[in-house]
Amino acid sequence: MEIGLRLRLGQVLEVLGRGKHFELGFSSVAAYVLERCDRSVRWVEAARCLARRLEGLPELRRAMAVGGAHGRVAWSMGELLARVAQPQDEAGWIELAKSRTVRQMRMLVLEGAGCRELDAIVRGLSRALANHELELSRFILSFHRADGWRRSGYASEAQYARERLGMSRSSMAARRALALRLERLPWVAHALGAGQIGVEAALQVVRVATPITEAAWVTRAQQRTIKHLREEVAAALVAVRVSGALRLPASGGADCPPPAEVEMAAFHELEQAVVSGSACQPRPANDSRVERDVCGVHLSEPASDERQAWLVMLGSLSQWLESGLQLSAAGDNAAPSRMGLRAGRTALRLRVTRATYVWWRGLEAQARRWLPRGLSFLSFLCLSLWQAWRQLLGADVAYGQIYIRDRYRCTSPVCSRKDVTPHHLQFRSAGGSDTPANTTSVCTWCHLCGVHGGRIRAAGSAELIHWELGPPRSPCLVVHGRER
Repeated sequence: MEIGLRLRLGQVLEVLGRGKHFELGFSSVAAYVLERCDRSVRWVEAARCLARRLEGLPELRRAMAVGGAHGRVAWSMGELLARVAQPQDEAGWIELAKSRTVRQMRMLVLEGAGCRELDAIVRGLSRALANHELELSRFILSFHRADGWRRSGYASEAQYARERLGMSRSSMAARRALALRLERLPWVAHALGAGQIGVEAALQVVRVATPITEAAWVTRAQQRTIKHLREEVAAALVAVRVSGALRLPASGGADCPPPAEVEMAAFHELEQAVVSGSACQPRPANDSRVERDVCGVHLSEPASDERQAWLVMLGSLSQWLESGLQLSAAGDNAAPSRMGLRAGRTALRLRVTRATYVWWRGLEAQARRWLPRGLSFLSFLCLSLWQAWRQLLGADVAYGQIYIRDRYRCTSPVCSRKDVTPHHLQFRSAGGSDTPANTTSVCTWCHLCGVHGGRIRAAGSAELIHWELGPPRSPCLVVHGRER
């Protein structure tokens, strides 16, 4: 009875929400629900959503109207079936639900709802769209070089983009920049046009690839998820900067090939030092944890020209972790030299409202009278924040070392969320231990809805996790370690 009443309430509110609540003096359905139904907005919105889905499913609607007390379809089961049932097959779904729990039906729905077929369609459309994006970018670049918007009688390029192309000037400029970079990277352009890599992968590769290294980067892009590819490109850009190259690869600068496993491990050690705060704590001279051998990379041995950037970066990393980063008004000028970086100014540009700008400048002027000579207001704020939180460095929390090892990021190959929780690769109910090798960091969704919801499988050890995403019998993505 309760299920039928809630469904009926959702149907009536769905009709009322089509503008009729205005006639009663309520600005929104949410306001009406709170006042007149004495129910939460979320509770009623779930009823409205299900009522909309059931408009074309009469058998499922009748099965829910009589409710679970009569052995038909309960509310949670009805919400699940309404997502996948069609008028021609709803009777079959109802019959399957009679002898199964909601969890069993969720797994069945995941396998039988055509997810693989839909994924194949999405992938095909994405490849076609990538080829179209490549052609569009090339034509936009040619049009720009011909001064097309001015010859077409438009006052500005932004006006042409908005009126003729239906896009913003920044979108048009991004496509033009992509085409410009692809002109000197024909291998990347071919891989994008042939559907071997996607647009996002191409955008990452052109940031770091040069004519010498583009083939290696295209191969790496085919082997990595976008998350892992971004990490490796970011590490390569840091290696180029720290090695002293005057220009980044995107502007015709130094060559930097994709990182090897040991080089990425060393870069991860740098990130671990930053997120844990240990980079800001000088280590004793007798501390042997940092040597000239960083994560298996022998820094004293000669390196080939193509890997010189990685060698210099890892050497700077070793020096930094030995001495620690000094954060103080007196010591911040010395830190860059120990890292192998050239000291200098860095411009930080923020776009704010005029009122916020005036308020900030006024506050800065008031504070300047009390600050030591040579210490800017921004430096004072940063140092104050650091002093307020530095006592928490090294605080012992449950699974803290696991979080630091994983750099406070979800270790799923497709997720970068930071609301991490510990997950045991071999469940403790199956005899799994609390050792670091059996524990990894995953976000709340990947942990609860992914792994424990049956949508994600993770096996192996923390150093080499085997991931399967999607239905158990036909996963859509398999990643072994970092290899897709």
